[in-house]
Amino acid sequence: LSLTSPKEEAEALVRELKLSDDSYSMACEVRDDVMMWLVGEPVTMYSLKRSIEKEYGMRARVLCTVEADTLLAPLWDAKALSEEETERILSTADMVVADPLYEWICPERVKFFGLPHVAFSGRMMVYDEICGKNCQII
Repeated sequence: LSLTSPKEEAEALVRELKLSDDSYSMACEVRDDVMMWLVGEPVTMYSLKRSIEKEYGMRARVLCTVEADTLLAPLWDAKALSEEETERILSTADMVVADPLYEWICPERVKFFGLPHVAFSGRMMVYDEICGKNCQII
């Protein structure tokens, strides 16, 4: 049984993630020569951002494309709620990690890494992974 409100839980999460950033950012050198955007839900993408920066030394930026509580705003670098805004931001990218449906709005030169999310591509990508690209969705 939780005695805290969702607002208090969100504030605690942001505090915890941001506080751990202080020691984390001093512990690794991060390259700025590659523009990588991580697109999607902010908590998951922020966790992925930190892992990429720590493990690979590459700067990653989070693009929030969903309605999210403003308390989570410190977790993203940009927010886009329309296809046009998203396309404009991704036009600056060298690499993008996002649900495969976003690949269509990325410039051809961008290296795209599909990370399926059930809220975007839904079951389509799950079936593709299990039975190949030409399987029938039931």
